[in-house]
Order: sequence, then C-alpha cells, then structure tokens
Amino acid sequence: MKLLLKILFSIFALLVIFLVVIFFTPINLIAKAPLQSYGISYENAKGNIFSGDFRNVKLANLLISNINYRNSYSHVGLKTNITDGFYFTSTILTSFDLRKITVSNSKYSRDFKLSLIPVINIETELEELILKDFKCMGINGDAYIKSRIFKERLIGELSCTDDSYKIILFDRKYNQLGLITTDFNYIYLNIKDSALNENLSILNINGGINLKIPVKDLLE
Repeated sequence: MKLLLKILFSIFALLVIFLVVIFFTPINLIAKAPLQSYGISYENAKGNIFSGDFRNVKLANLLISNINYRNSYSHVGLKTNITDGFYFTSTILTSFDLRKITVSNSKYSRDFKLSLIPVINIETELEELILKDFKCMGINGDAYIKSRIFKERLIGELSCTDDSYKIILFDRKYNQLGLITTDFNYIYLNIKDSALNENLSILNINGGINLKIPVKDLLE
C-alpha cells in the first residue's frame, strides 16, 4: 500500500512540475519554430501558453502588426483569440499536429491610400476560413468596399484556391463590377468603369481601374 501511494504521489508531483514548467515557459521558446515553418516571424514575444503578445509580426517578410493573443485548449486543438487592437479581431482553431487551421469570427477594417486614387476603405467579415497545410480549402464571408471614387458601396464575396484569395465585387443589384485578388505578394485591383463616380473626372480614369500593387506598400 505504501509503495502504491509513493508511486501515485510521484506521478502527481511530476505532473505538477510539468504543468508549472509549461506555464512559466516563455512563449518565444514554444512558438518560434512552429510559426517559422509557416513563414511567420516576429521581432519579440512576451507571455506564456495562455496569453501574451507578439511584436512586429511578419508573414512572408511582410510586416503585419503587433498581435495580442489569448489561448484555450480542448480535445480538438488550440483555440486562439487574437487582435492587433486597431484593425482586426479573429478566432483561430489549430489542430495539435498544426496541419489544419480554422479561422472564424474575423473582422477587419482599414483605409488604404493608393497612388492618385482617393482613400479606399475595406471591411471584411469572415465567417470561416479553412486551411490545410496552409493551403486554402474553403472560405465563407463578405467584404465591403467604400470610396468617394465609387458611385456606391461595393459588396464583395470571398473565394480562394490554394494560395490565391479573391474578392468578387458587386453593386446592390448584384451586377459584377470588379475583382480584387492577392497572392500575398501583390494585390490586383480591377474595377469596371461603370462603378466609378462620374463627378471625379479630374482623376481622368478611363476604362476603369487596373492596378498591380505590392502588398508591402499597403502595409507599411
């Protein structure tokens, strides 16, 4: 009986030590290698496996922002709530083998200034994005594009194939007026002339908008 109690006590003590070590281990020692495997890097990190923040996060050498996170765990994987405190909030569910990632309840809103074009505001409401081995397997959500250059607010439907993401643009009568695509290196902006506000003739835009914009120029 005493031997059994000693064994149980030893197992309990080891479990407590393990949990304490994990809890107090800096997130930098745990997350750096897995994130690098997905092309994500950062300048520094503070916190532990439950909460903290990453500074100067980069995806494929593109500067994203500072990100605050809060984790919880279940039998299906790691659930993470993230925000940069300004432009976006999101919930990410990652399988323990890191192969499947589900992004949900995401909201993003930001103004972008393009050369010779008035500010464009882009809002996205992402219901679900499913990634497998970091390839897009499915996406469901909407986008809204506003600018004084447009006759009205454009409505966008999100779609994806592997590494390419698209926003198909419509007016309120569901006439297709444009397309935004990105491979995270460039954004391709194509807007039909019929979507443009005629009162802005000073811009001298004929035939619509067709731009290829380096992503890094928008995020700087």
